[in-house]
Amino acid sequence: VGDSIYAVSHTQGQTDLTLHKVKLADGQELFSQKLGMVQGRQNNWRGNATMSSPNLLLHGNSLFILANSGALIEFDLKTQAIASILRFGKAPATQQGQQFIYYYAPLDEATALHSEGGLFARDGLLYFKERGGTNFYALDPARRFAWQRPVDDSSELVAVDDENCYMLNHELMCINRRTRDMKWSVTLPI
Repeated sequence: VGDSIYAVSHTQGQTDLTLHKVKLADGQELFSQKLGMVQGRQNNWRGNATMSSPNLLLHGNSLFILANSGALIEFDLKTQAIASILRFGKAPATQQGQQFIYYYAPLDEATALHSEGGLFARDGLLYFKERGGTNFYALDPARRFAWQRPVDDSSELVAVDDENCYMLNHELMCINRRTRDMKWSVTLPI
């Protein structure tokens, strides 16, 4: 944004998310703001929870942060403060205790396809789908849900145009923004 960049980080093994503003010219940190704690995803083979990468979207005077942990954070760039936090869905599942790793076991589809969250703005609505989430949402300017639609947990929101939203997993799917009906889908050779 202008002469600076915003980035979200967390310390390895920790669940606190922090928003940073860094000056592009010299790398000087202009400020940092704690956003809160998020829950990591399924534990990896080392026993650590894996953290999803948040999605950031600049929209007007707000920076929206999709935490991929059941929350959408609106950060006001003028006041440099959290304007709102919208909680939805449920936090991702993790496993506690001993795990058995089967190296030849097939990966779940979301992991195999490297599915991530998606966050887009179009015609006054915010469209988003979290990594591993089973719903796809549209949010109106008053920060209320305009609608939601069930989708596969491996689906990733990849684009939004004037008429449609596009989801990708083992298929590319076209969903009408107005009716929320699937117009078509094409199986991909993945």
